[in-house]
Amino acid sequence: MQAYRFSTRISEKGIITLPFESALLDREVEIIVIPKNGKATIPEGYMTLEEFRSESKASLTNILNEYGIH
Repeated sequence: MQAYRFSTRISEKGIITLPFESALLDREVEIIVIPKNGKATIPEGYMTLEEFRSESKASLTNILNEYGIH
């Protein structure tokens, strides 16, 4: 599988413009977004991966304890 790498900017309206690449026309693709220059900000109401892990582990522990499973 051929991989393509493009550097671009996401507009204020959320539009991503990619350079023309004829091999990609009319094909399904997977796009991975990696922010440059520092950490990405977490939108309000969302949690970081570490926060999710901590919360889900605590919730699972509480559920198991409630049913007497240790």
